[in-house]
Amino acid sequence: MNRRERIILMVIFPLGALLLFYYFVYSPNRAEHARLQAQLQQQRAELQRMEDTARQITRLRAEFARLQAFVAELETKLPAEKDLPALLVQLERLARSLALNLEAIRPGPLERPKPPSGGAAQPPAAQVAPTYLTLPINLTIRGTFEQVVRLATSLNDFPRMIAIRDIALNPGQLPELSWAVNAVTFVLPGGAR
Repeated sequence: MNRRERIILMVIFPLGALLLFYYFVYSPNRAEHARLQAQLQQQRAELQRMEDTARQITRLRAEFARLQAFVAELETKLPAEKDLPALLVQLERLARSLALNLEAIRPGPLERPKPPSGGAAQPPAAQVAPTYLTLPINLTIRGTFEQVVRLATSLNDFPRMIAIRDIALNPGQLPELSWAVNAVTFVLPGGAR
């Protein structure tokens, strides 16, 4: 073997070894590195999402507990059907304590509340029937303007939830006037609670 052939072999052999290393070791490892790098990025994003969720869970649990307490408080203000006579007696006592002349209390029939009227179709979750009934109550009262205002204000602190829909004024002997109060209360069906 002459010197030229030895030089060619010395150049070709390392180049061949480098090419074999590139194709059989470096390229597959580089592809594996790129795949692992993409997987790492994906797992980091997933970890970030999970950490965000974990940070929110405490806040969401506190919000859930607050809402449960609010619902429980509201349910205590909703009479059951069996408690309706007691509610009417409480209303009468309130009117008497304000020196109003309660001429009539006329409860209407229990009704299912009407769904809110919206132009757009509501999602199925919003179409679930409420778990309460409404009871219209019509009151005929004789008293002064100030007494009726105190009655409306006192209903805010009333042990049951009563909402005044409207008040009609009928002229009478001044300073007393005749008032027609259309109110509604919300009732838990049956003996719920």
